[in-house]
Amino acid sequence: MNPRVAPRRSVVANAVYALLNPIPFGCFATALIFDVIYLRTAVMQWDKCAAWLIVFGLLFAVVPRLINLAQVWITSRKIATRGDRFDFWLNLFAAGVEMYEYQRTMIHNKLLIADDEIVSVGSTNFDIRSFRPNDEASLNVHDKSFASRMTSVFEDDLGNAAAYTHAMWKQRPWKQKLGEILILPIKSQL
Repeated sequence: MNPRVAPRRSVVANAVYALLNPIPFGCFATALIFDVIYLRTAVMQWDKCAAWLIVFGLLFAVVPRLINLAQVWITSRKIATRGDRFDFWLNLFAAGVEMYEYQRTMIHNKLLIADDEIVSVGSTNFDIRSFRPNDEASLNVHDKSFASRMTSVFEDDLGNAAAYTHAMWKQRPWKQKLGEILILPIKSQL
């Protein structure tokens, strides 16, 4: 008998994930068919439809990955399995997420630039603890010129950063892995 409690997952989130996850594959397969038809007929309509299907497939590919993010890291953080977390990493990398480690020193601030117009910068982590009990602060600015300057700052910092891959994370030293295990009981308080 397995003493481990099964993870509680949102029925709605699971249903939406199951519904949306195959859509990108259908879009990409249909786009391939439309490309073949275009090669045979030279009718531009097929080429344009194939391009739109690829765009829709990419857009629909993001939503299930976000649902997986919420399921693995937010709603069931304490009961996510190793397989769940590995699946999460694969989804992040499949979605094109790149991670970098700043080399010069540690930077603790958080920077979010959205739509080349909105900037949020400060010490607030993107978790419930920082939004409610902790005293964190962020400055939110709606200004295109400020967003442009912050984008330049970010790109300059990125030039001083090294890519951090999933393979590197898996190969981290055993001392770091041990430290992560030992800190688990109090991690939520840090």
